[in-house]
Amino acid sequence: MADIELFEVDIWVEVAAKGRVLYFYPSAVASRTGLPVQKVFDRLIQLVDVGYLVVEWEVRCDNYNCPEVLSLSKEPPIGKYFYCEYCDEEIECTPDNTFPRFSFCPGYKEMIKKKVV
Repeated sequence: MADIELFEVDIWVEVAAKGRVLYFYPSAVASRTGLPVQKVFDRLIQLVDVGYLVVEWEVRCDNYNCPEVLSLSKEPPIGKYFYCEYCDEEIECTPDNTFPRFSFCPGYKEMIKKKVV
């Protein structure tokens, strides 16, 4: 990934941190920056590694048009089953229904708000 692309992701994250954003998905960043989702995801993981962001794994019901989030965990619980109250079914966690959700580490938002440009 070219350095300029890295900066686009970093700038998006900083702007989001200054606002009311509590959490976000790589697809939102990709949509706003025009970058491929995989490149955005890779950069967001780098920001997790340096302590700016936290990643959690959201398991969603995979039944058509079901809005339920079944689980949120630090590691993807692939192979585990969760009960969907909306569908009244057991749903297996697979890579197809597991999504990374990013949020800010404690103190990051305050640090960005104090940052002098």
